[in-house]
Amino acid sequence: DDSRHQRLEQRIEQRLARDKGLAGHDIDVDIHDGRVVLKGEVDSSAEKARAERLARRAGAQQVDNRLSVDGARTEVDRRDGDLGDRAEARSREAIRGAEERADRTEERAERA
Repeated sequence: DDSRHQRLEQRIEQRLARDKGLAGHDIDVDIHDGRVVLKGEVDSSAEKARAERLARRAGAQQVDNRLSVDGARTEVDRRDGDLGDRAEARSREAIRGAEERADRTEERAERA
């Protein structure tokens, strides 16, 4: 029974490690009384659910998903932050372009 639990634990750990969204997270996999216990921290509720699905696909019948979601930086926050960064960069480019056009117009007016 212990060797079966060890093999299941290894399969789950391998699936979590191969998953692009979960690979960077420190997810602890234990088996207690035939139940797989997932502990650690992920960035979103979607990642938490994905970790549980991967554990079930690896053969876990029962999963106690104790993963916590890091409220400081959820996936929505990251997406919003990325959009804000891009918008800010576009605004800076637009301002720079407007300033350059204004400078050229001013130079032309001085020459005329």
